[in-house]
Amino acid sequence: MFKLSLASLLLLSTAALAQDPVGWTGKGALGYVSQSGNADTETLNIGAEATNNLDVWRYTLGLSLFNSSADDEDTADRLEVYGQADYKIDEQGYWLGTLRYEDDEFSQFKSQLTATVGYGRTLINTESDVLKGELGLGIRRAEERVSGDSDSEVIVRGVLGYAHNFNESTSLSNDFLFEAGSDNTFLKNVTALNTDLAGNFGLKVAYEIRHNTDVTEPTDKTDRLASINLVYALD
Repeated sequence: MFKLSLASLLLLSTAALAQDPVGWTGKGALGYVSQSGNADTETLNIGAEATNNLDVWRYTLGLSLFNSSADDEDTADRLEVYGQADYKIDEQGYWLGTLRYEDDEFSQFKSQLTATVGYGRTLINTESDVLKGELGLGIRRAEERVSGDSDSEVIVRGVLGYAHNFNESTSLSNDFLFEAGSDNTFLKNVTALNTDLAGNFGLKVAYEIRHNTDVTEPTDKTDRLASINLVYALD
């Protein structure tokens, strides 16, 4: 029997960067799911993101936390912190620098830290459609969860973000990220349907896939998360 069924997760919509208004904007989400009966399970989602859009520079900082437990034992525990600085060349193009840190107790890699530089460009920017891409080069340092060994490698990072606005209150987005190296390639894809509710509140139905190409058994290569997300936007 469900005592509470509310899940929220802050998901990036990178395709919207080109349309950010000048100044600070932000989003935050908090969700909790609890089930009791034959099994006691709990799931907690926390997310936050803030962007400062200036004349030439644009800064983005964010974090997400996902934790799940069954019968008082953790079954998922992941923290992700990220940051990006963009230097605008013109209305479409920008140089970028990124940092991303992930700590995952149930992944092949307990922690991954990536730092990259590169170039981004808005490829389509209309009232109904936005498409942008980013490509860069950097370094990733990963720590094995079981052995504790750490290794560093050169990676190629790419982002492709698309958003389609059906009307003023409803949109569909898909954001794809890859970090490819010789030891492992990390892939993440998030598809989301976004709907405004009332005031600054919105609803997002999302499906996220995370994949590491090189893992050892019994670790799964792919994690999937389907969620109904309650989001609060500050603007």
